[in-house]
Amino acid sequence: MITKITGYSVIKPQSGIFLAARYFRKAGPMFGYFVKSCTFVYFLLCRFAIVVLTVSFLFESTHARATDQCAISLVVSEFRHKNKISRTGSTVNAVLKGREKEYQVFAADIEQALIKTAKDSMCSDTNSSPIVIELQIVKVRISEPKANVESLITKLGAMKGAYVSLNIDRGKRSVLAVVYWNPRRMLRDQLILEGWAFERQHPLRPFYYSEVAETAPAFRIPTVTSYTLARRDRRVARLKGAVPDDLICLVARSPFIHSIAPSPLVGSAVRRIIEVSRLGYTAIVRTEIQGAFLNRDPKFSIDQVKNAQIKNLYRGEWGTKSKLCKQ
Repeated sequence: MITKITGYSVIKPQSGIFLAARYFRKAGPMFGYFVKSCTFVYFLLCRFAIVVLTVSFLFESTHARATDQCAISLVVSEFRHKNKISRTGSTVNAVLKGREKEYQVFAADIEQALIKTAKDSMCSDTNSSPIVIELQIVKVRISEPKANVESLITKLGAMKGAYVSLNIDRGKRSVLAVVYWNPRRMLRDQLILEGWAFERQHPLRPFYYSEVAETAPAFRIPTVTSYTLARRDRRVARLKGAVPDDLICLVARSPFIHSIAPSPLVGSAVRRIIEVSRLGYTAIVRTEIQGAFLNRDPKFSIDQVKNAQIKNLYRGEWGTKSKLCKQ
């Protein structure tokens, strides 16, 4: 309520403004104490956060500095036909110059993953001495002469897993990594992702030339009629047990030359398998490298991989479905 006195406005004690002022005057000390308490707690929390961040920063900086100072001596070798070293150098790019693009990209990615994992695992502020890494890439084609395959078995049989094999000597600060580039492994993994089941075969050899030479002609037909297709199906059925099932499936799902005598283009199907499989195959090899430094058991096929993201990355369409491609 406001009362006029000789032209001036006076606030009566009963007014809301006066009561509010009187309340805040009494509550002022308590309110100030509350604010001071909150400020003190906030100050303690801030100091604690600063200490935690400082310790974390110092640890990361020390580890990063030790990792950066940890030199890597890298030797890269490529094994191909007859278990012989075809090229050797200090980097993947130097060794695999001129090779297929998917293969080069895969190997370069694995080289970087191996170096990073070795540094993270073996370098510290107390030990930043050099690490010697030998990276051996075993490149196997989808098919080989039987003599070549038999000689490759010696190399492949010594591998601890189907994708990569590591021997780590922390005392000598050395790492031997043998990486397996195997299109047949990719083919089988794709079939497993579709629901197939295979007995473990290690090492998983390439197909023999003789097996491919026996299988491909069974799919050739002079012209496409119900009669010639039925004859083809009988020829393919007779191959069961004589040649690997995954080879029959590879040929059955290959694109065909549509000419007077349709013929399977197996090489085209293999290139497609590699193209759709590379990212998933690379992801498995990377995780296998990390697992080796943690003493985990190696993997032999995609069905042992529990990571759904890797499986989805691996899975891809690589050929037209065929009734002849079945277990």
